[in-house]
Amino acid sequence: MISKYFKPFYRLLLLTLVAFFFSVSGNYAYSSGMDSPKKLSTQPLFDSKTEFVEEEWVYDTTVSNIQFYHKVVLCGQKNAVFLRFVNLNKQHVNISWMEAFVTSQVPQETDGFFGEKQLLLKPGETQQTDCFNTSNPECLISFHHVNPTYLADILKFKFKDIKVSAV
Repeated sequence: MISKYFKPFYRLLLLTLVAFFFSVSGNYAYSSGMDSPKKLSTQPLFDSKTEFVEEEWVYDTTVSNIQFYHKVVLCGQKNAVFLRFVNLNKQHVNISWMEAFVTSQVPQETDGFFGEKQLLLKPGETQQTDCFNTSNPECLISFHHVNPTYLADILKFKFKDIKVSAV
């Protein structure tokens, strides 16, 4: 027999579980009148279509024979940044950098959320060419890399604190 002190707790637990079940089952959202279910949008934030906001690569700087470029692109419904590096050296090098952004939400320059990034570069060119290529994830910066607390609309990008070291 359930004690009279635990009955309110069990009722609340049961109501919470029932509400949770209906909120996640079938991907339906109900209007406030509970009249008819409406299907939620299943359109992804990223789709396979890549549109170039900046048609050409933007040259940023050269450090120790490494050229740094970026390009702001539209991946699905949000802007992203593709990075391109050209290693003019004859050997592999390690590079590290910080990122800074200007977004429509925060118009002043803001440092990237994930801090310093690193990449081992072989001689030649390394770049991002589409929104889904994950062979060099450091070369794709999506909206959640700026600040995970909001869906950033990236307007500008800048490399900061670049370091290059031989391997």
